[in-house]
Amino acid sequence: MNTFLDHKLLSMRTGTKAANAKHPQTVPGAAQAGNAVRLRVLQNAAPAKPAYIHAVNRRDADGWTSLTRAIVAGDIDAAKALLANPRIDCNLAGADDRSPLAGAIACGQADIIDILLMKGDIDLNLADYLGWTALHYAVHYGTVDLVHRLLRIDGIEHNRYDDDGRTPLLHAVFIGKADMVSVLLSNPRVDTGARDKCGLDVLGIAMFRAHVGLFRMLLADPRIDVNQQDFDGMTALHCAARKGGNYYIRTMLEVERVNPNLISARGWTPLAWAAIGGQVNAVMTLLNSTRVDVNLADEDESTPLALAAVMGHVEVVEALLSHAAVDVHARDKSGKTALANATHYRRIDVVKALQGRVSSGIS
Repeated sequence: MNTFLDHKLLSMRTGTKAANAKHPQTVPGAAQAGNAVRLRVLQNAAPAKPAYIHAVNRRDADGWTSLTRAIVAGDIDAAKALLANPRIDCNLAGADDRSPLAGAIACGQADIIDILLMKGDIDLNLADYLGWTALHYAVHYGTVDLVHRLLRIDGIEHNRYDDDGRTPLLHAVFIGKADMVSVLLSNPRVDTGARDKCGLDVLGIAMFRAHVGLFRMLLADPRIDVNQQDFDGMTALHCAARKGGNYYIRTMLEVERVNPNLISARGWTPLAWAAIGGQVNAVMTLLNSTRVDVNLADEDESTPLALAAVMGHVEVVEALLSHAAVDVHARDKSGKTALANATHYRRIDVVKALQGRVSSGIS
């Protein structure tokens, strides 16, 4: 997948191509011209001036080194010739802020990747302006085999966060690459509970990005904590209930490991969140599960029915009243029932619905 940056780089190359072509007697010029033979001669020649010793690593006017220029230009022969030079710095980034390894991965240059990975001084954890390391690039642009290979190298950071707060695993989920997710999950050093800047874990990101198949795959994986809570105490089920994601609610309720009665930092269960938000379909989906406690109250001892009544969500109230186990007489800390609260806040339609249930004598 190419990015805007890739297209920009193509246009940037044309700016100095003509200039370098006029100077094939220099290392950058020979690299740009694709003259691998001349490049080797220049590299091995005795320098006329001491400063020329470092010319192989010098940046051109656009900020490219000879190596990064050759990689971006797709000149494999020139890149190989440069990498054969013992003076080459394999970690110097180009004008695009990518390391040579990251650039080779993005450009799909398998031969160059192999040569770079065999060098002992390669820094696998160098990050670009996005905070992406070689592993991020491999997940985004590379192959499963390459990711497997990188994960086995000592010293690589498996859980490095980029500037969006995403580890390679979170990034793989974000872009919906199930094969990359699988290979990352197979490594015990990969953190399956990592969260991004928004507090989303792998399930939350898959749900947010509507990667349905990937969501189901993650949900079925025993290595994933399906009840993981964020800094607000919200699980994936809380988030789905709050947003009315009925498909995700149904899917999660099918998994025995999912606890449908966990309480968030505000003291609300997924059912309570759905009730407060007026998500009547989500409420009905939750009520279809025998594992959901319809009367579980918050810190103020307000039940989902009481919360829906206060908010004036009459359809939610009616859905809750249809459940045989709902307690219409439950009282909060102030001693008020759902009917009393609805009356206090003048929720007329809710009052009528509750009065019908109370007067029927059904608790």
